[in-house]
Amino acid sequence: GYEVLCMVISSRLSGAWTSAVTAAREVGSAKIAVVDSHATAGALYYQVRRARELADSGLPLSELADHCNKLWEISNVAFSVEDMSALRRSRRLGPLSQSVNTILNCRPVFLLKDGTIVCRGLAHGRGERVRMLASLVPKNAQYIMVQGFGRQPIENSLTRMLQRRFPNLTVQRREIGPILSIHIGAQALGVSWCLD
Repeated sequence: GYEVLCMVISSRLSGAWTSAVTAAREVGSAKIAVVDSHATAGALYYQVRRARELADSGLPLSELADHCNKLWEISNVAFSVEDMSALRRSRRLGPLSQSVNTILNCRPVFLLKDGTIVCRGLAHGRGERVRMLASLVPKNAQYIMVQGFGRQPIENSLTRMLQRRFPNLTVQRREIGPILSIHIGAQALGVSWCLD
């Protein structure tokens, strides 16, 4: 008797969406809706939180799914890695991003665009890396989350910069988690946001 809304990591980053759609078809129930979040990490967290709020308001499943299919337009994630090897092994990079390298203290800064990873530039040193990540957060962000794995000092720097830039917001801190860190590297640093 229950309805199911299944929100999954971006279909361009994982096979979870295809698996969920296949499973929903096999069950053959109109009580299951699968949504491609076009997101991951904190951006997916914000979408799920918003979906919960919408579900609690009593929206029918079809309307809820329609709303959730648009949530990727108001949430996103940017991140940087110390080493490109984990990202290359995971095959999560587009063809252009495959050529990006971490050399001479340069670190790539990535953004999700339409659910796929794109390179926004190279940061020279930790300070520029923090500034580039912070600059990608839109001025009208309502929620911000800094994520890393293992509480690196650079996370503190990014959090402080964002708190100065957004003094009226609380910048959340969360760990990336072991599965995502396997795919992007244990020393990845990310920032996610939501506009509503």
